[in-house]
Amino acid sequence: MKQVFFYDGSNHFDHVELIEDVSELPANATFVQPNSGLYEPMTWNGTTWTGATKEEWESNQPKPSPEAPSANQQFQAQLALQVADLKQSQTAFNSQVLLQLADLKKGLAVTDKNTVADTNTETK
Repeated sequence: MKQVFFYDGSNHFDHVELIEDVSELPANATFVQPNSGLYEPMTWNGTTWTGATKEEWESNQPKPSPEAPSANQQFQAQLALQVADLKQSQTAFNSQVLLQLADLKKGLAVTDKNTVADTNTETK
């Protein structure tokens, strides 16, 4: 089996096929393999293949457009923002409660000291 490289009417690379060793070379085909490192469009000039460099080929590729988020993704993002806001509110609330509790404990400690002092004064 032999590898045959076909080109179209404009001598641009078309496709590759395997043919039997005893088969004749079809029209618009060659046994000459394109050099590695050649990119589309590759053209047969009658003796060798010519083509674009990797950089040229990449520059001609369409740039991917950013994909818009789906309705489900937008909904999930809104929920995540709400959860973050609620966590922040909860943290602020917890801080307030802890400060108030600390103030109450201080007030109770002062009251207890006064009560103990009053009791000591009365027992004397």
